[in-house]
Amino acid sequence: MKIALAIAETAEAEADLARELRRLSHRHAAEADVHQTAVALAAGCVKQVVALRPAAGGYGASVPDDDSAESPGVVEAIREGAASLFRRSDVTGLVLLDDLRHAYLTAQRAEVDWVMLVQGAKAARDRDLIAVATEGEDHARRCGSWLRTRIKESSAQVLACG
Repeated sequence: MKIALAIAETAEAEADLARELRRLSHRHAAEADVHQTAVALAAGCVKQVVALRPAAGGYGASVPDDDSAESPGVVEAIREGAASLFRRSDVTGLVLLDDLRHAYLTAQRAEVDWVMLVQGAKAARDRDLIAVATEGEDHARRCGSWLRTRIKESSAQVLACG
C-alpha cells in the first residue's frame, strides 16, 4: 500500500523539523523565547514520530530512530559553530531571520505531509492512523504558526531598525 510511503515520508519530515528546531534553539540560545519554544516544539516533533511507530509497523513502513530526530548532523554542527561567531555582531538578526525562514519551510513540508497522511488514512478507514495523523498535523501547524509569528516580529526589528 502507498500509505507506507506516506507514513515514512511524514516521519522523515517530522524528524527533519525536530532537528531544525533543535538547531534553531542552539544557534539562538541568547534569544530566550526562541530557545525555549524551539526546544519544546522539537520535543513534540519527536513525540509525533514515536506515535507513528505502531501504524508504521502495521503498514510495513520505516520510521526514523529517535536518535536521528534528536542528534544534529555534521553540517548543522558546522553551521552552529559559524553562527557563534556572529552572536554579538550586527549580523545576528539577519542570521536569526534566515534560520527562522528555513525552519518555517521545514514546518510547512511536515504539515503538508501530515495533511496527505490524514487523507490517506481516511480513505483507508484506519481510525488509529487518522487520530495520530490529525494530532501530527495540528502540531506541525502550531510549529509553523509560531515560526511565522516570530518571523514577523524579527523582520520588523531587524529590517527596519537594524
